[in-house]
Amino acid sequence: MSEEKIKALFGFANKAGKLAPGRSAVTTAYFRKKLAAVVIATDASEKLKTLASDFGVQVLQYATKDELGQMLGRNETGIIGILDEGFAQSIQRAMTP
Repeated sequence: MSEEKIKALFGFANKAGKLAPGRSAVTTAYFRKKLAAVVIATDASEKLKTLASDFGVQVLQYATKDELGQMLGRNETGIIGILDEGFAQSIQRAMTP
């Protein structure tokens, strides 16, 4: 797993407008049928992990809430929705050892 590659992919996806950070944005993307995958912080609450699994898309665990937020230039973020299938696949491949 290349940390730099993962961070770069998140940066590209964020600049392209293909990320939905936060529970509210992820839920909105789900109801608009735009959710390709979800990234959950390793220290996210069980309630948030259950919510993510209920969306019926691939769920990836990565980094802490602080680290996820820093990658997007925000405060801590426990969940990020990926809105593009190509970015979702690329990030998933980068996270696989």
